[in-house]
Amino acid sequence: MPAVECFASISSTNDYLKGLLAHKEPPQLPFLVLAETQTAGRGRGSNTWWSGSGCLAMSLGWNLLDKGIDRNELPQFSPMIAAAVIQAIKNTCDFDWKDILSIHQPNDIYANGKKLGGILLESPSPKFAVIGIGLNVNNRIADIPPEFSAALRERQVDSLIDTTGNETDLSELAAEIVKNV
Repeated sequence: MPAVECFASISSTNDYLKGLLAHKEPPQLPFLVLAETQTAGRGRGSNTWWSGSGCLAMSLGWNLLDKGIDRNELPQFSPMIAAAVIQAIKNTCDFDWKDILSIHQPNDIYANGKKLGGILLESPSPKFAVIGIGLNVNNRIADIPPEFSAALRERQVDSLIDTTGNETDLSELAAEIVKNV
């Protein structure tokens, strides 16, 4: 299991971890950053990500050299990481999932045609990769703040609690994701 740093609130788990990796002596990898909320969560491009209380906001740092991966190969890992997240959801959330979970290429996770979350892969140097995962888990879509609600409703987002009716243990889900990735 990787070393873990947890925050009640942070701007971005990916940005924080990239900052750690930029130090002269970066942390031992793998390294996991978790936050209860993010104030500047983001997706690919200029997309913002609402990270309300109850979401799973996490970033995992990898040493690419240890894994034998060239940073230019990272984009091909998005679907594999999304599949690992889906498997972790199935392993930890008590619900009959059948075929309602899916991957929308290249990096989004959907349930019943609505977006649950996504993956943001970044490589701050040829040596390191940061795997950011944002997932609506116990944060209800009805609680989306007004500044995000129009854009997120247009993108048809959902959460695990709204899909299943049950709360999910965030620590257990995060551990299962790390195990599967």
